[in-house]
Amino acid sequence: YLSADVGHLLALDDKLNERARALELEAEIEDECAYKLSTALRPPKDSRPLWVRIRGVAALDAGSQAVLRRLVVAREAIAEREDVPPFKVVGNDVLLELAQRKPPDGASVRRVRGAGAGRAGRYVDAWTRAIAEGVADGAPPDDERAALTPERRDRSLITKTRAAEAKVAAWRKREAQVRGVDEQAVLPGHCAHDLV
Repeated sequence: YLSADVGHLLALDDKLNERARALELEAEIEDECAYKLSTALRPPKDSRPLWVRIRGVAALDAGSQAVLRRLVVAREAIAEREDVPPFKVVGNDVLLELAQRKPPDGASVRRVRGAGAGRAGRYVDAWTRAIAEGVADGAPPDDERAALTPERRDRSLITKTRAAEAKVAAWRKREAQVRGVDEQAVLPGHCAHDLV
């Protein structure tokens, strides 16, 4: 099976390279591939703690935030061990529910929809332990909680940025239509962002 898959991939690669040559996009593709490789291991742009980035966290009280923080740490460790994205272990909505309810034992955790079945169900003990640790913490560290308050941005700068984004987007679209290629081939999104 493997040799058939490799043969198929090589044939697809040949077709894509042929199409790129026909559209005169080889240099753009090479640049974009180099960019993707160079950025693959960079730290994320959002440097805030993972638990702070979960939608709905600001509505939680400090005790529930402390529990959510511990649950996120547990989920990250499990995801790394299993080599899967964290959302494949358990979703943010389930973690928020657990943080709000703070079930005290495994049986109670299992009753929370999404926490006691599938992959998440295999880690009920980890969720129970994380909840207990979060309850004992009482609140997240002050420096992490400070990340919940977003920076205020200058409204006039936001307006200028949106106007510039609209101009660049319109130019990309026109140029792509003239060349008969995708807008990404004209100017990749990350380049447009950097340009603005």
